[in-house]
Amino acid sequence: MGLLENLEKAEDLISSNDNLLKDKSEFLKNELGLESSKNIKQVLEQSKQENRLLKIGILGRVKVGKSSLINALLFNGKDILPTAATPMTAVLCTISYAKKFGAEVELYNKKDIALLKEKYEEYNKKITKFEKDALAKLEESNKRATKPKALEELNKMARGNAERKLNEKKYEALKASYMQYEEIKKSRYSIKSIDGNIKAKDLNELKGKLLDYVGANGKYMPFTKSVNIKLAQENLKDIELIDTPGLNDPIISREARTRELLAFCDVVFIVSPSGQFISQEDTNLMDRLNCTQALRELYVVASKIDDQLYNIEYKKDDFKEVLKDIKQKNIKHLRDTLKSLKENNPIIEDAYDALIDDTEDRFFYSSGICLSIENALENNEKMDEKNGAGFQYARLKKRYPSSFDSKNKDANLKNLELLGNISSLKSCIKSVKEKKDRILADKNKNLLQTKQTKFIEYLLELQEFVNLKTEELNQGKKNELKQRENLSKIKENLSHSLEDVYNEFKEKYPPELKNSMVDIFYNSKTSISKSLKEDKDQKRKQTSEYGSGFLFLYPTFKLKDVKVYRTGAITSALMEVLGKIENDIHLDMIEQKNIHKKKLIEDLCIEFEEQDKISKKQIKFNVGKITNKLFDKGFSYDKKIPSDLKGCGVPEIDSKEGKYYEKKLSAYICNLDEEFRKEIKKCIKKIKSNLESNNISDNFFSSYNQELDNLSELLKDKKENIQKLDKINVIIDKLIKENYES
Repeated sequence: MGLLENLEKAEDLISSNDNLLKDKSEFLKNELGLESSKNIKQVLEQSKQENRLLKIGILGRVKVGKSSLINALLFNGKDILPTAATPMTAVLCTISYAKKFGAEVELYNKKDIALLKEKYEEYNKKITKFEKDALAKLEESNKRATKPKALEELNKMARGNAERKLNEKKYEALKASYMQYEEIKKSRYSIKSIDGNIKAKDLNELKGKLLDYVGANGKYMPFTKSVNIKLAQENLKDIELIDTPGLNDPIISREARTRELLAFCDVVFIVSPSGQFISQEDTNLMDRLNCTQALRELYVVASKIDDQLYNIEYKKDDFKEVLKDIKQKNIKHLRDTLKSLKENNPIIEDAYDALIDDTEDRFFYSSGICLSIENALENNEKMDEKNGAGFQYARLKKRYPSSFDSKNKDANLKNLELLGNISSLKSCIKSVKEKKDRILADKNKNLLQTKQTKFIEYLLELQEFVNLKTEELNQGKKNELKQRENLSKIKENLSHSLEDVYNEFKEKYPPELKNSMVDIFYNSKTSISKSLKEDKDQKRKQTSEYGSGFLFLYPTFKLKDVKVYRTGAITSALMEVLGKIENDIHLDMIEQKNIHKKKLIEDLCIEFEEQDKISKKQIKFNVGKITNKLFDKGFSYDKKIPSDLKGCGVPEIDSKEGKYYEKKLSAYICNLDEEFRKEIKKCIKKIKSNLESNNISDNFFSSYNQELDNLSELLKDKKENIQKLDKINVIIDKLIKENYES
């Protein structure tokens, strides 16, 4: 008998013995990443369907260039798919082949809107509370002020404080739902009045009609959940592209739909902007990608690669050499990050092995803007050097004049094609299409093998739990009372020692973590100083001097070298270095957390070594449950660069502008120490607060008391429950044997 049949039997067993097995079963399934038989069957059946499309997911955060990449791959750079301005306007899109152009729009249903309304009301309650709390503090402070403020001004300040608090990342989903429902409320349309079927005679007409549904100001946009686009394009035959808002989608119902679609993906391209390549948010996103679906065809795209060409560290004039350096740097960073991610997340197993081992073949860079420049050049269109494609082309010509010489159109087009790299991505998609049958077969094989292993682990753990429950029931009420008595004595004897262990941990962990974070910052900060030592370049400047002529003075012109600051390049370099520091600190936090968590569990378990009345496995389980709540999620730094340091001008060093720029840049670099120290201090404060609010002894013993309460309920029908457990044990034993044999 196969895995699915046995899994169905196990599910029937759980559902018919809910009071005995449900909680433990759900815990084990979550721990082991074991899905329901229905979900696994659905994935397998879809992949076996005749003429089944190869599903390719494009995954990444909002505004990383996913839509631009698809526009380049499918539409030769034309902006057919609108790019998301905010998390709210990001729309889940599927794109596939059809004989006629059109689209099917999935709208939010009544349940979705009810949930959005619930979040909308929760947001209003929170902002009212935050505003009230802020006003109370401001009024108290105002009493002591030498020049008290008017109540109207205090109310305005309190409102501002409340809004800033709700702008924090932890409230992102709540705010997005609030904004979405706010737009629904404003709309003069209703779900019933919207036709979700779009028909068009060509691509341009389809683009125009889609804007009503997915454009930032589209009249139906507030109600749009996802869009299934159908295009009469040969390059879409046999595949379906899925453009996702990301696994960190703040709209809950849309994220659920995204996860559902990704579960069936055969290939995934993870898109990350080259300026902050594989940042903390990307590692979080990859961590959340459901690798238990046996997905192994993973590729990574560093988007907007052209932004990196102006970094100060790349002083070479050879455009191709600089591009090669950027590529190798990104490949190394990707490989190192994935290795760290795998080490800190054992459940991932071999999901990222192919990416780690074959990074060179599975990494791509891209620049969507290059196709727009190519199209303009080929059609001899005049480009505005202040905006869009024209601005980017002007930057390229200025920085790499030998590679982008205005007089050599063919060479320019060739270099733009190399920088855009769309042909390599198209070749990759063509290659995976050709390997479709093997990819699907391997996916199914990996899926069954993975689930088989997880299912056996699940059954063994469940059987151990059943045996323990049977033993407890056999020993009866006296044993339960004895356990409570023992627990009471153990609590009395061990409470202080458990708290001592925990207090020692509280004293050591935050400072050690802080020191590690500060070290990471200072080690990485040297790269800022190093890169900015060479923040100056030279340019040729025409100067004039006046000499005397026969009847008048006349100017003579000379060329002279002047030193300049390339401000755009400096901004890009700063963003990249700050992103790397943030990412390095985040990864270090994960490592430190795992080390200290393991040590805490070991130390706490030692205290119970002589307590034979409590199962060692139970001790570890309860302690593990408690410690999981103690650790903060991660570190983030808001990389704000003052507006007067940004831009792409090149102020001369000896000029007034240059001196002002140098002064501001030096002040900003010096201030980084203080800024990072503030963020690290804030992060450590949160961790300390979390640690202080937990009483390890009370939490452990209350968890154990709850289990004894459950046992007390089972003892009311002792004989019947023992018989049930015996039957369950027989069925589990049979399932284990069948799975080992298969």
